[in-house]
Amino acid sequence: MSNAASGWLLEHAGPDVPFLAGGAGALGLVALIPWLLPRPRDGPLTDGAAAAMF
Repeated sequence: MSNAASGWLLEHAGPDVPFLAGGAGALGLVALIPWLLPRPRDGPLTDGAAAAMF
């Protein structure tokens, strides 16, 4: 499906459109990050390995 859509875009809209569509999809995914990822915890670090990094 993806190859067919890319081929159709290349034939009908030019060689730059697949890159623009991919960039638009990436920006859309970035906009959804607050809803896709959990919020960070506010508590203190309890893992010894993580605490040793700071």
